[in-house]
Amino acid sequence: MWFRKPDLIVVLDIVEGTGEHDIQQFWHAAAPITVVGTGRWAVGNVAEIAISSNAVGEIVEGWQSDTLGSKKAADVLRVSFSGALTVRIAASIRVGGAGAPVPFVEENSVRVGEALFK
Repeated sequence: MWFRKPDLIVVLDIVEGTGEHDIQQFWHAAAPITVVGTGRWAVGNVAEIAISSNAVGEIVEGWQSDTLGSKKAADVLRVSFSGALTVRIAASIRVGGAGAPVPFVEENSVRVGEALFK
């Protein structure tokens, strides 16, 4: 994970192994998630998420917990990948509401942090 002040976070998940697999990650947000464009979602008016092109994202029904022992229905962003491992799935997140579009980070960027944070 990298953080570029004042508003950009990049998360790179690397799943190693052999053979074909289905990989999923779930983004639970404290605000409504809406589609902004291909590979991009807004989280309320406080953030935007973009995922690498090797994965597919969709809004699905999930849950969130506001307090210990509570559980309520909420939309979550599910990011999926199907294929051979090793795989890198990147998400870039711009926080703080309106601003420049969040940059895409591609899965084959070995030095993703260096490229974005020069």
